[in-house]
Amino acid sequence: MRTTLVANLEEAGYRVTACNQARAAIEHVEKDAPDVVLADLRLPDGSGLEILESLKEIKPEASFVLVTGYASLETAVAALNQGAYAYISKPFNMDEVHATVRNAIRQQRLLLENQRLVENLQQTNKSLGEEIGERQRAEEALAERSTALEAANRELEAFSYSVSHDLRAPLRSIDGFSQALLEDYAEKLDEQGKDYLTRIRASSQQMGELIDALLNLSRVVRAEIHREAVNLSEMAKELAAELKQREPRRQVEFAIQGGLEVKGDPQLLRAVLENLFSNAWKFTSKHPRARIEFGLTQHDGKQTYFVRDDGAGFDMTYKAKLFGAFQRLHKAAEFDGTGVGLATVQRIVRRHGGEIWAEGEVEKGATFYFTL
Repeated sequence: MRTTLVANLEEAGYRVTACNQARAAIEHVEKDAPDVVLADLRLPDGSGLEILESLKEIKPEASFVLVTGYASLETAVAALNQGAYAYISKPFNMDEVHATVRNAIRQQRLLLENQRLVENLQQTNKSLGEEIGERQRAEEALAERSTALEAANRELEAFSYSVSHDLRAPLRSIDGFSQALLEDYAEKLDEQGKDYLTRIRASSQQMGELIDALLNLSRVVRAEIHREAVNLSEMAKELAAELKQREPRRQVEFAIQGGLEVKGDPQLLRAVLENLFSNAWKFTSKHPRARIEFGLTQHDGKQTYFVRDDGAGFDMTYKAKLFGAFQRLHKAAEFDGTGVGLATVQRIVRRHGGEIWAEGEVEKGATFYFTL
């Protein structure tokens, strides 16, 4: 298969170097700094992830694609977290490989162009301070570069949509065909076979949720902020009503302080409250009765908003992991989720010039504080 892959890529016009062992691949990375590396997870003398670490040091803008038939969904997510560009499962078809390599090279070029434009903007800003006499000319150059940067970001966003579509398509096929097997061939499958198919569907659906969460996180970072008056109290009441309507049998008391108004982006601030309220609702779900509060307090002389619940809470020893992407303090079997919600909240709060932190105790609830 490796010989076929090399020949196929060379025929497409790529210069390809094949290595049988991790050590040889690392040496090649150190010597030639390739644009794209495709590597198995398991190699005779090491792991493909070791090659990824070397590539990040030698050429951070290069793309790494993990190719394996052994890794679980968790392994794939771990590789993506470490900086891998994509993950291809065996057996694969060459169309998938070619699309991944093309997209990897295209993204690399976009990122380099984006970096170049940012560096140009920074240099222009420095020149503005040093050469007051050329201010008008420098401002015009800055405007031109800003327009080019916006164009590059729009292209990068379009590219992200394209990649997400390419990733979703095989996931939909996996989920759809698994469902068809369960429905149309149920009589021919034993319980173990049905269980395997159910797990396949659950994993493909989870990966779809992760893709959506990552794209949402990316949009939050790039979105332009439109500041206007926002009534957080009314927004919180709407979210509380939606949660109660979703699960009317739950006994949850909401205590929402009135009159809390701020200046900010209404859509982004709604995402903050929606994530915090949804977490509070989720982590109180195992208690017969629960209470969720939203209000205002003072911290170090600053107005500080908070969302408090009396649910599962968390161990403060691990508070540093709360706002990291894909970091979870509870097992997936206990509470569902992607592990991206709080990372999204933190980025929105910081883009509004604020900070967010949390306090909690196991089975005694949690309080999330944020400033704007």
